[in-house]
Amino acid sequence: MLACAIPLLFGCAENFSPNGPYEKKLIVYSILDASTDTQYVRVLSTYSPQDYDPQAPVPNREITNATVVLNDGLTDHQFHDTVFTVTGQTGIQQQMRMYVNYNVRLQQEQQLTLKVQSQGFITAEAQSIALIPGDAYPVNSGLFLTPNSGRIIQVNVTLG
Repeated sequence: MLACAIPLLFGCAENFSPNGPYEKKLIVYSILDASTDTQYVRVLSTYSPQDYDPQAPVPNREITNATVVLNDGLTDHQFHDTVFTVTGQTGIQQQMRMYVNYNVRLQQEQQLTLKVQSQGFITAEAQSIALIPGDAYPVNSGLFLTPNSGRIIQVNVTLG
């Protein structure tokens, strides 16, 4: 009986690309804060990885012509475009574009809808419910009268 081994090699003639098809979309960042009546929204866009050189600086993706509206169930609150100067962790200052509204006071358990529109993009929309604010308070505040007593101060915390 004769035995032989035949190596089998399979391959692919197509080039591999880790990038899927590019789709232009809005990117919306916002943390709605019930402790203030000033609300901020950042709006950026995705960018095509095929058109981006990884050795070059990241392209500016800020959207300047968006319509940003927060609906609280009763009123549409229109945000306006503004620019803030922020200092990064390295101490370098830079300009950051945001949309802001100075007159939106969120109410507990209020249904909210944030809608962002910009020409050339599909509308981005998100819904949320305003949370109950959290709290932290000492169980026995009388211990603060003698702060060097070495006693343990118990604190109750309620999450929002």
